[in-house]
Amino acid sequence: MPRIKDWVTHCVIYLYQSENDADEGAKNGGTGFLVETPSAHKGLSYVTAVTNRHVIEEEHAPVIRLNTKDGQREILPVTEGMWRFHPAGFDIAAVLLGLSRDKYELNAVPERFFLSTELIDDFGIGLGDDLYLTGRFINHEGKQKNWPTVRFGTIAMMNNEEIVGYRDKPQESFLIEVRTIGGYSGSPAFVMLDNHRWAEHPNYKHLADRRHLQWLLGIEYGNFLVSSERVYYRRDGQFEQHEELVTRANTGISAVLPAWEILRAVHHEDFDKMRKESDKEISRKKAQSPVTLTGSGGKQKRKTRDIEISPIGREKFFEKLIKATERKN
Repeated sequence: MPRIKDWVTHCVIYLYQSENDADEGAKNGGTGFLVETPSAHKGLSYVTAVTNRHVIEEEHAPVIRLNTKDGQREILPVTEGMWRFHPAGFDIAAVLLGLSRDKYELNAVPERFFLSTELIDDFGIGLGDDLYLTGRFINHEGKQKNWPTVRFGTIAMMNNEEIVGYRDKPQESFLIEVRTIGGYSGSPAFVMLDNHRWAEHPNYKHLADRRHLQWLLGIEYGNFLVSSERVYYRRDGQFEQHEELVTRANTGISAVLPAWEILRAVHHEDFDKMRKESDKEISRKKAQSPVTLTGSGGKQKRKTRDIEISPIGREKFFEKLIKATERKN
């Protein structure tokens, strides 16, 4: 496995049950990460947070904590009703956010680097390929700011058969051999490829000067435990079985939902509608904001100014988002 760039941790967010828990770094909730969806306007994009559905519904942890560029953290008061779930009931949840890259230390994962079934075939991705996931190590997550950790492993089983997941829902999954514990649910898993695997691909050979290329394999949603085993203790040189205590060991195998299923949650119809409305608003403001420029020879030229309207202006965005997405009881 090559040296991992530090920026890979900047796509990670932490999720908590309340704003107070997020402020104190309480040991509840899970991990999420940010996805970048291009706007219809060049140079602009939308940021969506994704995590596991069970983190929202079962852990009741919708509140987001992320890092700011001044070395601090900020807490976003997201509610459970603002999250949307995978249309087929898979263990994925998403919420459209309003985040400025000028303020936040973030590197959202572009959709163009999501793995697809076609890329799996093109690159021959399969058993034993190197991967890593980055998420929240709940025992040492960072107090002043988020400090995600990186865990390494390999693909142990391809997505050949569905695995029963959250709410007993069968879902297409990869199995990966990587050590995880509670708190990593919702972590992004990336597969790493040497350049000889993709440098001749017509769509990627322009990146042939890079030693490695990474793709989002999917989102981690759980790990497998060994069935409960009785605890033994030693007494008078003999091992005896404890009458009550049992233990469960981590097998080191985790399950990952494919990247293309994440896209189905990111492009929930509610969010796509909001993005289209925002793009229209940007177009309207651009059309109404001509700038008069002085050209050579003193002639005046009119030019439409490219307004940096973040599809994310924080207070107004959250106000609109709550109204648009909060479910009625």
